[in-house]
Amino acid sequence: MSAAAEEVSGDVGAYVAEVCALARGAARAMARSATAARNAALEHTAAALDAERGALRRANEADLEAGAPRASRPPRSTGSSSPTRASTP
Repeated sequence: MSAAAEEVSGDVGAYVAEVCALARGAARAMARSATAARNAALEHTAAALDAERGALRRANEADLEAGAPRASRPPRSTGSSSPTRASTP
């Protein structure tokens, strides 16, 4: 289980509702921002995800191992494709 998931003790529904409310607020702020600011934020997010790709993959594997029995798991992707990002004009 990931560290973030371990920190959620108690009402998981309330935690999810809070995270969703924060995401909606962030989406509204992004919608009001200038295109250049949105693009910069998305590029920063993509770079952070790229930098943590290995750690994210390991955490996901650990979560899968801790979860459902192997027979009930959907097949995993075997490729290591990364999404391409469109360059900004």
